[in-house]
Amino acid sequence: MKLFTTILATTTLLISANTMAHPQVKLEATDQSPATQICMAVASNKPINLLKVLKDNQMTMKTAVKKVRCNELTLGDFAQKHSAIKIANNLKRYEQKTELYSAL
Repeated sequence: MKLFTTILATTTLLISANTMAHPQVKLEATDQSPATQICMAVASNKPINLLKVLKDNQMTMKTAVKKVRCNELTLGDFAQKHSAIKIANNLKRYEQKTELYSAL
C-alpha cells in the first residue's frame, strides 16, 4: 500500500510540476498593423489563418519570413516559442539557412 501511495504522489507531483513549468501565455494585439496581424496568425497555429492574413496584406510567405519580426524574434522562432508547431514546420522551408565553408 505504501508503494502505491508513493507512486501516486510522485505521479501527481510530476504532472503538476510540468503544468507549472509551461504556463499558457495569452497574446494580445496592441494594434492592427500588418506585422501584428501576421504575428497573431502565427501564434494561432492555424496555417490557413496565416495564409489569409498574408493574402489580405498582399505579402508572400517568403517576404514575411524575411522581414516580419514578432517580439524581436523571427517568425519561425516566435512560432516555436509559442508552441505553434504546424506553423513552425511550414515556415522552415522558407527560412534561409547560411552555412560557412572554409577552404582547407
